[in-house]
Amino acid sequence: MRRRSSATATNRNDVSRQKTTELFNGICETGHQGEMAMNLANSRTPAQVRGVSSAVGRQRGFSLVELLVATVIGLIGTIAMMAAFARFEGTKRTTTSGDDAQQAGVFSLYELERQVRSAGSAIVQGKSPARSIWACAISARTNAVAVLPLPAPLAAPFAGVPVTVRAIPLLVYAGGSATGNGLGSGGQAVPDVVAVISGNPAVRTVGASIDLAAAGNVRMQDSTFGFYANEYLLAGKSTGQCELGVIDAAPDHANRQFALRTAASPAAGFQTQQYLFDLGVAPVFSLFGVDVPNSRLVAFDLLRRGGSDVPAEIADGIVMLKALYGVDDGVGGTIDDGVIDEWVLPTGATWGAAALSDGSVAANRSIGRIRAVRLALVARSQLGERAADYSGATSLTLFADVPAAALQVGIEARYRYKVYDTTIPMHNSAITRIF
Repeated sequence: MRRRSSATATNRNDVSRQKTTELFNGICETGHQGEMAMNLANSRTPAQVRGVSSAVGRQRGFSLVELLVATVIGLIGTIAMMAAFARFEGTKRTTTSGDDAQQAGVFSLYELERQVRSAGSAIVQGKSPARSIWACAISARTNAVAVLPLPAPLAAPFAGVPVTVRAIPLLVYAGGSATGNGLGSGGQAVPDVVAVISGNPAVRTVGASIDLAAAGNVRMQDSTFGFYANEYLLAGKSTGQCELGVIDAAPDHANRQFALRTAASPAAGFQTQQYLFDLGVAPVFSLFGVDVPNSRLVAFDLLRRGGSDVPAEIADGIVMLKALYGVDDGVGGTIDDGVIDEWVLPTGATWGAAALSDGSVAANRSIGRIRAVRLALVARSQLGERAADYSGATSLTLFADVPAAALQVGIEARYRYKVYDTTIPMHNSAITRIF
């Protein structure tokens, strides 16, 4: 038993010594690793130490100075972008305004040219003194109300147009007046008013003689061929006056007669008229002018078929309308050869509106010598430019290639302007053969 106990004790001592040895070896190994760690730390370069410090610093976030610098950079970028946007918008505004002015000018010129080319249609055969149509004083009614002569002077821009309207294919009122010179203060041009009268008959383009007329009825000498319901008729008198009427219903061709519409014809009918001229269902009795305060080209129907006394707008952005006559008067050429000899202003004792409207043989001859009309339109942009960015001229010259008729137009320097100039032949006035 003693031997077994001694062996057991010896084994226990061996185990204890083994564990003690392992523990000692572990402590020695740990100390060696710590020494190696210390040696490694001591062997790091300054750059490696700073890198570690920077990594630690970045984890702490931005400093106040860094935030302020970033804010300033952002503001500078925003200001640069807004400046670029502002410049782009300014350029776009200028381009858009210029395009609007161009469209207004082109459309206005088209409409004026369309009307002027037809001036005198259906009444051209009435220029013979024997037929008493050209420059006759017109009387007319619409809806049983007398509209011609004008009951009262018209409002601007037609305030200078006389109340007596005459059958002249085209007449220009210089500066809007029958006797004016077309100039305002400082010699600056004032917009003209252009009056156009024309018809659009379906068949008849020559005058027809009346055989017998009674209140509300007309009988023709030859036939009623070419006359239709709702057509306007212009009947001339030997007294230098003429009356406007409307055919009420389809003519009675068998008896060569037709009835007049009471509300749109003379109350007593056609009585002493010599010739009838068919103007069609939609004749033109129009005035064209510029509404200066509102910068608009407007038109007014002298027959007031729409029931309104307010001019109709054609286009906005128009600030000036001027006209010249191209005449075959023999100055610098041969008179009455069909070739334009000179361009003249619609003023004075020969070419002024009052002179052309006096109904004399000389005046009618002058009307027939107007071979063309030259129109100049000035269109203005809707928006003004910033004074710091743009400053243009203060005047424009119209008809500069005709020194005797050149006109100065005052303009505002902060706006952009476009000038449109065209020549329109007077085909109907050029007809010399009378049937």
